[in-house]
Amino acid sequence: MAPLFLNLSNHPAAHWSPEQRAAALVLAAPIADLGFPPVPADADEAAIDRLAEDCARQLPRGVTHALVQGEFTLTLALVLRLQRLGAVCLAATSTRRVQSQADGRKLAEFSFVRFRAYPWLVGGDGSSPAPKTTLRRDRQP
Repeated sequence: MAPLFLNLSNHPAAHWSPEQRAAALVLAAPIADLGFPPVPADADEAAIDRLAEDCARQLPRGVTHALVQGEFTLTLALVLRLQRLGAVCLAATSTRRVQSQADGRKLAEFSFVRFRAYPWLVGGDGSSPAPKTTLRRDRQP
């Protein structure tokens, strides 16, 4: 099965900068979008778990790398599920340039810098926590 880069965020890959697309395609191709679901502010932990399971059922086959960005608790639940499947989970980093407007508004422009891997949170068997010395999938304890 061919490797796949999953974009699990609210920013479709078609709108990414050329630099961000190129960085993703170096890791895996093609890029598949799966929109990050809205998370109600009053959702409890069980609701977050259900949302994560719903997303997990929609995952395309072959995900080797995944950009996972959205509401924090759902992001963590999704990272855990993706890591259990062997995917390297990533966050996009950017620089922010802010310009103050004459009317007091601020205009922010973000420029992609790189992908940063989430710490490896599950062990090699996909279920147990990773040892403290193993933060990334490509490092051996």
